[in-house]
This record gives sequence, structure tokens and C-alpha cells, in this order.
Amino acid sequence: MISALRLFVIAASLAFTGILATPAAAQPAATIEVVPATVDAAGTRTFSVTGTGWTTPSPYFVEPCAVPESNDVADIDTATCDSGLLTAATVDTSGNLRATITLDVPAAGIAIVAVNGDQTQTAGQIITVEPTGSGSGDDLPPTGAESALLALVAGALMATGTMVVRSARPR
Repeated sequence: MISALRLFVIAASLAFTGILATPAAAQPAATIEVVPATVDAAGTRTFSVTGTGWTTPSPYFVEPCAVPESNDVADIDTATCDSGLLTAATVDTSGNLRATITLDVPAAGIAIVAVNGDQTQTAGQIITVEPTGSGSGDDLPPTGAESALLALVAGALMATGTMVVRSARPR
């Protein structure tokens, strides 16, 4: 039979081992923000890319990719990225990423992805193309008809109908 002292030593050893073996804190996910996130027309544009949660040391890059059919950042396929336009990015000791990239944006938009050299960290953002004035209401096509003229015609018909009804009533 195991003595109480032995049980205490075993329990204390296991507890101490559990304290030392606690998992490391989860590393924050790397993120980026691209400015501007929307352009008014297809064409050459310069983007400012900033991000947080990047680990050092490693080389960092920013590159353009095709926009996925789902239009979801999570579905960006790095196989569609143009490594010929790979642009170096810098990351400071706090994990903040910075880069500037100039790209030809197609009418369908473009995805911009940041990646570290060993491709263990990636983040992306989709840039959309929205023509100036879309959604503002200022450039709506003319629809409908002139309502004042319709009201005048309706009033004249009502007056004519009233006169016909009164003239047809026996006195």
C-alpha cells in the first residue's frame, strides 16, 4: 500500500508538471488592410497595405491575385497570384506590416495578399471596382411620368363624370 507521503509527492509532481506544460498563448492571426478598398474604375492604382500580427524574422511580400468566384477572402487561391508583381513589405518588431504596391486593377476587381517567406502566414483583401456615383442616387435614369398632368386629367374626368351623373338623374 502506498503511503500518504508518496501519494502527496506524486500528486505534487504531476501538478508541477502540468503547470510547466501549459500550452503557449495562441499567436494572433496576421491581418492586412488595403487602402483604398474600392476604386472608381479599372486602371492603374497605388495601394497602401498595412497589417498586424506578423512574426519576425522572415521576408514579407505583397502580391496581386485573382478574385475568387465566391468573392470571399478565405477562398483566395495563391496559385492565381502573380508572383512577377511580388513587392517587398517590411515588418517591425511589434508585428506591424507595411507596403505600397501599384497594380493594374481589372473591372472585376483584384485581391491583394500579404505572405511571409515560408508561407506560414497569409492575409488578403479584395479590392472592388465601383463606378463613381453608383448607389448615390444622383445618376438615376428618368422613370415614371409627370404627376401634375396626370392629376389634372384625373380631376377633369371626375368633374365630367359628376356632371353626367347629375344630368341623368331624374328631378
